[in-house]
Order: sequence, then structure tokens, then C-alpha cells
Amino acid sequence: MTDRQFVFVVPEQFVKVRHQFEWAEAQHITFDYLTSAEAAACTQGGMLACSWRICRVVKRRIKKHKADRVFAITLMAHLPFAPFVYGRKVKLSGIIYKIYLYEWKAASWLRRAMDVLKYGLMRTFGCFDQIFILNDRAAARRLNRIYRTTKFHYLPDPYVGLPQAAERNQTRRELGLAEDQRLLFHFGALAERKGTMRIVESLAHLDEEQCRRYVFLFAGRVQADIREAFYAGVEAQKGRVRVIVEDDFCSYERLASLCAASDLLLMPYLETAQSSGVIGYASQFGTPVLASDRGLIGKLVRRYGLGYRTSVDPEALAAAYRQHTHDAKVCSSEYVTTHRVSEFQSELKEIL
Repeated sequence: MTDRQFVFVVPEQFVKVRHQFEWAEAQHITFDYLTSAEAAACTQGGMLACSWRICRVVKRRIKKHKADRVFAITLMAHLPFAPFVYGRKVKLSGIIYKIYLYEWKAASWLRRAMDVLKYGLMRTFGCFDQIFILNDRAAARRLNRIYRTTKFHYLPDPYVGLPQAAERNQTRRELGLAEDQRLLFHFGALAERKGTMRIVESLAHLDEEQCRRYVFLFAGRVQADIREAFYAGVEAQKGRVRVIVEDDFCSYERLASLCAASDLLLMPYLETAQSSGVIGYASQFGTPVLASDRGLIGKLVRRYGLGYRTSVDPEALAAAYRQHTHDAKVCSSEYVTTHRVSEFQSELKEIL
């Protein structure tokens, strides 16, 4: 789209990680870096305070670059102040990840009121242009019916394939796994919302045979909200079941090797109203997931044949491990073939 000028406003820390990908030179694309102070201001404090600061930062960039369109990677972070700060001449589009429809029944009256307010603003104000619902075509259609608009559109979650993995048996040998042992892998930001502690607590419900056959691998930075409890829980099971912890950033190469070497990817997330990149890794490497049976995540796992769904309490997880041992499912590759970057690009180009 060389007939348009694009400015990507990203934190200055982007420079430290941009080497992970190759970036072709393009005359119509520039980067504008947020200072550390600006980035911190946009993420600290309550929802309303963050929204106000984000809008102030973006407004400065709109003036600086004389922009007439803004595409927000996380649209909800700009609400409720965006229509009042950006003005009528700027068209705002963006992506919505968390779909409140899945949480409506369990939500408090205040949470419901905030959701209705935000979506009401998007419907009413003309500055909101095209709004993309990530990975849920049915939800986009339903939101259009509820709010009597055509602004909501489906957007596939683009999957960027991982590099060629090391040979499966080589990685398993490096980890010291016996042939009959099963590797259960949980990765990413290890936090309460990811169900990390539910996995740790499930170890206490394993029988003797499971303790012998299962090896649990955690890879990724253990977040502060669970760090103490996590290591205490792992230590409590020492000598009973083998647990490997790689408490650090996991490179793409390492992640590919571990996904290929695993028998089950664990994603018992407590927040299920949005998609997850883990299901893309499962589909690429043919390694089934064990996920919540609720929300959008449960729906995607079922729709694309990606593995097992269960309640995420510790006892149910332990029972699901046992089911996997006796009923090994084949993980479909359909998801990665329908969520390529080209499909993501096509949807954006067609609407924008």
C-alpha cells in the first residue's frame, strides 16, 4: 500500500527486539518511539487514568504527523476518552480482543454497564470507523445485530510460523526423558490469569503412575503475582514428580523445539473470552492442547480439533492428563492454514 504513509508508534524498547524479525526498507513506513516515561504512563494506574494518558499521547502524534486515521492495536485502551480527544476529523479503527459476550452472565452490574457504555460510544460517534473482533466471526455478527450497526468485522488472529524445530527425540534426550514419559508443556508469561498455579496445584492430585510418566515443563518468566507461591508449590512436589522450570525469555527457536518435543500443551487460562497464540503453535506442530472448556478458547479448540477441553480446577486437570494418556488425540493443522498472515492482511485491506 505504497500510496499511503504509515507511522508506527511503539515503545523505544522495540529497538532491542526488532532483530527477531527481518524488516524490509520501505519509504512509506516510519517508526516513532514512545519514551520510557510515556510508555509507563500509558500502563500504570486505573483504566480511566490509562485511557486518558493514552489518548493524550496519541493526540500529540496525530498533530505531529498530521494523521487522518488511527489504527489502535488495542482499541479498548483508548476508551472512553478517544471520541472527545481525537476530534471528528480523525477516523479511529482497531482491534478488540476480549469479547464481553462470553462473560456477560458472570459479570457484575458495573462491568456490564462499562461494556455497554463503551460499545455504545463506538456505535454513536462517527470517529469510530471499522472495529475488528479478533478470531470470532459469530461475535462480530452478533455485535452488529445488538448495536444495529455494520462497524464490527471479523479479523483472523495471524499466526507467524515458528522456525524449523530441532529433531523431537534430540530435544527429549537433552531433557533426559525416557521413551514412555510424556512431556506436558506450559509457556508464556507465567501468571495467575494463565492458570499457572492451577497446574502446580494439580500435581498434588497425581497418582504414583502419573508421577512416574509425566514430566512438567514451565518456560517463560514467572510473574511477580505468583512467584513465591509458584516456587513453593514446585518445591513441595520435589522428589515426587519431575518439574522443569526455565524462568526466562523463551526464544522462538527454543519454543519450537519444546513444542515439537511435547505431548500436551497446557493452557488452562482463567480468562477465556479472548483468543491465544498457543493454539497456533499446537496446530503447527501437531501437539494437542489442554484448555478450558469455556469461552472463545474452548470454542476454538473444539472448532479446529486442537485437543482437549476441561474445567480448570486442579482435580479436573489431573483427570484430563489421565484421559490424554489413554485417548491420544490428533491435533489438526486446519487452524494454521486459515490464520496465515496473508488472511489477516486481506481482511484489513478489504475493510480499510
